[in-house]
Amino acid sequence: MSDADKLKAVKKLLEKHKIKYWLDYGTLLSIVREGDLLKWETDFDIGIYDHDLVHLLALQNEFNNLGYKIGYIPGRDNFQLISNEGIMIDFSIYHLIDNKSVRYFHYHKHSLLGRLLDVLITKMVRIYEKFGCQMLVSTVDYNFFKNLDNIKYIDEKWPITSDVEKYLRCHFGETWRTPIKEYDYVKDDKSITKIDEKR
Repeated sequence: MSDADKLKAVKKLLEKHKIKYWLDYGTLLSIVREGDLLKWETDFDIGIYDHDLVHLLALQNEFNNLGYKIGYIPGRDNFQLISNEGIMIDFSIYHLIDNKSVRYFHYHKHSLLGRLLDVLITKMVRIYEKFGCQMLVSTVDYNFFKNLDNIKYIDEKWPITSDVEKYLRCHFGETWRTPIKEYDYVKDDKSITKIDEKR
């Protein structure tokens, strides 16, 4: 099965189980701007709402049958599918709070150490969160996800946010059409409203 077919298989599974999802972050930017994924993109970004996380977890056997392993730490707003071929699908989990779609995620203070801890010490999450990373809060208007649009990619229609250019400006600023290879989401993501140093 090709990389494209593996992505399509996940898409088909999400739709079969009526899980609302949309292309997000770098994947959305790449496909809207370039019509394809950027060469330096290392994952495929998808957004979902928090109430669908339980449904994703319930699909573990079906994901395994497609050749994916699940990467998930309870209490973290991130869910990953990782294939034997190295395909990584990164699900960003959003919460609806006061008409805003809010995402909490972790930033590795020391990229190598942080990544090793993320993989190897899943049972010591609280220690990791205290010493190995920061909690970031990303906030956008929930209306972007209320009525989704779509875009064609690898011969399929994929859901994307409504008013996609405005959404991309929320994350990447007015210069979103200009590629930035060294993009730093902590410094450059315009949707980040808080960096919690204590968590």
